[in-house]
Amino acid sequence: MQDKQKAIVFGGAGFIGSHVCDELSNRGYVVTIFDVKHSPYLRADQQMIIGDMLDEKTVNDAVKGVDYIFNFAGALQISGVILTRTEVVLRTSTMIPTSTLFVAVRPTV
Repeated sequence: MQDKQKAIVFGGAGFIGSHVCDELSNRGYVVTIFDVKHSPYLRADQQMIIGDMLDEKTVNDAVKGVDYIFNFAGALQISGVILTRTEVVLRTSTMIPTSTLFVAVRPTV
């Protein structure tokens, strides 16, 4: 019997990411959600990792043995307040996607 394929969804606790996680689970994938906050949408058949995507060791450990990586991480809005701080916007829109890309192209993923 073939093992189920594994997927990790960065930003899976958000609205869009959570729907992707649910669809992946419905299609039989083993799903891990990676986010800075606990997902209110977490299902019993999904795993959760709470962490910072800029923490290279945590991300590397999270993607070991994963077949697919999805990235929906971002913070345009936190608690109803649109972010205007340059460093926060730069971090979430540039640095995090770049770190995900670097991890995804490693031969172990």
